[in-house]
Amino acid sequence: CSLIPPYWRGLNILDDKGCLFNGIFKLLVSYLLNQTMYVFTTLVFVPLSEVDCAMHMISEGSDMKVGMFCYECIRLWMRMTRVSMQLLYGFWRISSVPRPIVSFFGGARSNNVDPYFRKALKLSSRLVASGVSVLTGGGPGIMEAASCGIREEEGKVDPKHLGRSIGIGVKDLGEGSNPCVQEYFELDYFFARKWLLTRYSDAIFVFPGGFGTLDELADALTLIQTGKMPAVPIILIGSEYWEPFMNWLIKEALHHGFVDQEEVDLFKVTDDLDEAYHWACAACDDALKAKKKKGR
Repeated sequence: CSLIPPYWRGLNILDDKGCLFNGIFKLLVSYLLNQTMYVFTTLVFVPLSEVDCAMHMISEGSDMKVGMFCYECIRLWMRMTRVSMQLLYGFWRISSVPRPIVSFFGGARSNNVDPYFRKALKLSSRLVASGVSVLTGGGPGIMEAASCGIREEEGKVDPKHLGRSIGIGVKDLGEGSNPCVQEYFELDYFFARKWLLTRYSDAIFVFPGGFGTLDELADALTLIQTGKMPAVPIILIGSEYWEPFMNWLIKEALHHGFVDQEEVDLFKVTDDLDEAYHWACAACDDALKAKKKKGR
């Protein structure tokens, strides 16, 4: 051990029996695994909570058996490969949908007598009639209202000029697809669905909802705030519903310096569907112009 450089000793490359070979092997695999995870999380936002347990075992486990270590590496690699393939499949499915695309977030427990359900249906109908496709979670509630917008316009507008609806579900959630969504597929992980719902949207509508809706809203705002996602209009529908959230954001988070005014301005709150529609259409027009300019 005295012949081993102090730097190596600091990295804890010796196993419990003082074997240098096994220690170097574990250090090498750990480094490669960490680099792979860094690139993967940067590209597709894999939540570290999925691999915390195994990474803890790797980083702390000087007494970890080589066989168990390799098993954890293989298990994580297979999981990452599975997620990568599902994201590629999702990208392929979304790429077949006419652009521009807007996403709808909102509560799955909303029913057809809820005023926000009716608003989502009306707004979606106007967007689809304008050639804008709608991307949702494919389930009930606000997602169903947004998906059913195309049915309101069938027979009124030339099908060639209509947008389409596509839903992305999560397996074992028990929601299934709503009766209006035209295309639907399921993934294994929530974070993969969120990434697809936000990455390819030219605008995002957020209707009243619960924990899932707040998670999707916070995720989109954080990605834009940190520059990991292009800035797109995020429009919250329902001034009364979102008022407590806005009070907390301005009177607490902004007041204590946890967010800046520019970050508060990343989204808008309104009850006016005409206003929301024009904001989204302006963003969609800009996205199409940028795409055509880039194509040249």
